[in-house]
Amino acid sequence: MACDTLSSELPGKVFPRGSPEYIESTSSYFTAFGNKLSPVCIVQPSSSKDVSKLIKHFRASGTKFAVRGGGHTPWGGAANIQDGITVDMRNILGVSLSQDKKIVSIGTGEHWGSVYKVLESKKLATVGGRVSKVGVTGLVLGGGWSFFSAQTGFVCDNVISFEVVLASGQIVQASKETNSDLFTALKGGSTNFGIVTRFDLPTFPSGPMWGGITAHPATVVNDFVREFYDFITSSNPDEHAHVIASVGWSADFGMEMAITGLYHTNTQTADPPSSLIGFTSLEPNTFSTLRAGTLVDFTEEQSTFTVDGARQLFFTTSVMPHLDMMLKIVEISREGLKQLQHVEKLSWSLVFQSLTKQMLVHSAERGENSLGVSPDDGPMVNMLLNPTWKAAKDDDRVISVALEVIEKTEKLAAQLGKGAKYRFLNYGYKTQNVYGGLDEKGIQKMQKVSKKYDPEGFFQSNFVGEFKLPTSWLKFRQLINRLEQTEGVEASSKRTVHGASIPVVGRPPIKL
Repeated sequence: MACDTLSSELPGKVFPRGSPEYIESTSSYFTAFGNKLSPVCIVQPSSSKDVSKLIKHFRASGTKFAVRGGGHTPWGGAANIQDGITVDMRNILGVSLSQDKKIVSIGTGEHWGSVYKVLESKKLATVGGRVSKVGVTGLVLGGGWSFFSAQTGFVCDNVISFEVVLASGQIVQASKETNSDLFTALKGGSTNFGIVTRFDLPTFPSGPMWGGITAHPATVVNDFVREFYDFITSSNPDEHAHVIASVGWSADFGMEMAITGLYHTNTQTADPPSSLIGFTSLEPNTFSTLRAGTLVDFTEEQSTFTVDGARQLFFTTSVMPHLDMMLKIVEISREGLKQLQHVEKLSWSLVFQSLTKQMLVHSAERGENSLGVSPDDGPMVNMLLNPTWKAAKDDDRVISVALEVIEKTEKLAAQLGKGAKYRFLNYGYKTQNVYGGLDEKGIQKMQKVSKKYDPEGFFQSNFVGEFKLPTSWLKFRQLINRLEQTEGVEASSKRTVHGASIPVVGRPPIKL
């Protein structure tokens, strides 16, 4: 009935089960977990006014709905829904420049590859994602990394203005000058405050850069990790350098490898910059695409290393840099992998990325955000654990082992005094506490913004998916603390409270 009503309000934009548009939308998510859900219909708005109509309808009818941008968040239910309505935003397009070409306005349905191609034709670039097929919306609202992050902070720090549809259906702008509290909340606060339909970002002159992918055998792994440690702790950091360092195993190759994405945004020749020679000198080198290229070129190359529609998930944590600990974390990952040798077509990748001191300084310089991380927290190592496998029968086992690896890592870091609360939302699994970097004041500030712009809690109750605000998390944490103090037990993924088994969504680290 809801879909029939919407069809009359938005003719040609509502598609039932079985239609070609429905099939394309529900089968084009990044992972099999997004593809497996079946909404009753798909709605494809093409403007913010369409979205406003949808919100008003959903509020009046009490409809449960999900919103899909690029569809890149791996876990099922992040951007799709079973038996509700999925709003597919990919028809809200547009990449346009201001008259002085200093600002680019980007429709929420765009992918970074299309944005970069338009800008490159004008000899311009902007701060955005590193993989061309990743959608704009999810990356920005989760914080987002770019090749330029050491100079510019997180991607969300660079937003000039958001166009947002509120729970009332009102279309507003959020910037430093207008609705500034909403502006801050949207920078890392995910989809909790409204549906963003446009992003305004600054542009800058584009040009050649240097980068590519290198691969090394397992014999190089320890030296590889040392190079990453030296890079992130350097007393003379290079703000143009960017490193994505992974240690992984693939069934296709049948061996462990050290794979690095190396990039430099201020080198125009094929020769490696001095700050990255430690990586390029590692031998033996079994594979390399290092070269001079363009932003479009390198983001398209990154896309070739991801497989759409596979069974894969992201799990994340953060630690302070400590060489011996990082080498031990590699061993913890290997121990997890050993438990999964029976899993068909398994790939297992542990990725280290750097939140350098200068990145966090530049983030703070651009104004407040909702990430809960400051210059005093740097440098910091973000970890991404990314398993990929074939069969649904292995889902529970792979997820259990991955969470175990993360838990052991966090315990080790805590024991060494190298733990960190920040969790990169874009890499978070659905049970992880991606708002862990925020203190009580920061969480209350986000709750206040939510109540101001969504007083009935519509986006917390009817909008299914992504990471909701931890409205009761603080009280729950206090309860677990009391239980641990009186019972001497550790927090688990579930607690029985007043007779109910309650999953800890947004679970804090083990030591609460």
